[in-house]
Amino acid sequence: KKKKTETMSIIFFPERARFLILHLLLVWSLSSSDTCCLAFGFSMPLSETYNNKVSSSSSLSVASMTNSPPPPPSTTTIVKKVIKRKFDGYTELTTKSEFLSFIDDKYDDDNEAEYEFQVIKYHASYCKVCQRIRPIYQRTALACSSDNNNMQFGSVEVSVINGDSTNSSVLKSLGITKLPFIQIYRNKKHCVASFSTGGQSYNFKKIIQSTIDSCQQRDDWDDFLTTYQDDIQNQHNGVEDLWKTI
Repeated sequence: KKKKTETMSIIFFPERARFLILHLLLVWSLSSSDTCCLAFGFSMPLSETYNNKVSSSSSLSVASMTNSPPPPPSTTTIVKKVIKRKFDGYTELTTKSEFLSFIDDKYDDDNEAEYEFQVIKYHASYCKVCQRIRPIYQRTALACSSDNNNMQFGSVEVSVINGDSTNSSVLKSLGITKLPFIQIYRNKKHCVASFSTGGQSYNFKKIIQSTIDSCQQRDDWDDFLTTYQDDIQNQHNGVEDLWKTI
């Protein structure tokens, strides 16, 4: 009857039950041994498995903080390095003399060009389309250079040519109209392709690749030079005038 009365007192007197529960939690939290002495008069051992997990995880975290090796380079860093190596397929021409020597053999000691075709891209720092097609041109140049040893690729900022990107008279004398612009020379003597790729960067690769393929497959160059003799000569006159400014 006494036990039943105590049980009933817990049920019917919630304040006493609340006191016992709080006392239980307090003793549990203050216990530093492997067992927690509860208010009910018996001991409850802590789980050895839990203790082992806690101790092992704690030592692991400390070891990882003190002796951890440096993290490996991220995938993004590796990809960037690979892409940078892959893009070494063309020459950036930084002076007017470099540009003219790239497309014209006027002052070459050897009258025969090392490459049959010279592909040159004209761009400007203010041209957003030029910036977008830059990696496309680099990949195209690398692919064509590896497949065909008769092609040389270059790129030039228009301000290098005319000294003032707002002055278009010099560019027009070379046949350059709208940036980005591509020209293909043959044996550093004749400009055999001259075109703008337009404002859509997604069309750039298709246009330049088809023009390169057409130049490589052409075998009637004499007839071609005769047909477009006036256009080729006008463009060559612009190159000659540019030589005079050096």
